[in-house]
Amino acid sequence: QVQFKEELNSIQGTVSNASRVQKILSENESFISSLQKDLSDTRNRHHQQFLEIRAKHSAEIEALTDKLSLEKKTRLEAETRNNDLVEKMRNLERDRSELEHQYMNHKRSLNDQLMKMMMDHDELRK
Repeated sequence: QVQFKEELNSIQGTVSNASRVQKILSENESFISSLQKDLSDTRNRHHQQFLEIRAKHSAEIEALTDKLSLEKKTRLEAETRNNDLVEKMRNLERDRSELEHQYMNHKRSLNDQLMKMMMDHDELRK
């Protein structure tokens, strides 16, 4: 009988331990489930934040890209206008130089004509 009592006590202790283990497992499963839900909620929240931030930055990048394109176009137009002005200035300088040269030739020709007329006049007076 003593042995039977010991075995009964041992079985009751094992059942009690099994009950406690089952309770702990149940609590752990509940805790794990809660953690999984928190993880899922956090993941969804972070994914939503990521999408919002990506959309914001994509819009900023697009705006900056458009601004850069406009600035490049404006710079190219200004450079083209500048080159046109430089070419016009060169043409004007060349024209001025040609006019000065023509003026000098015309002046020399007039001086030569005047000298010839004066010499002819002197010859006629003699």
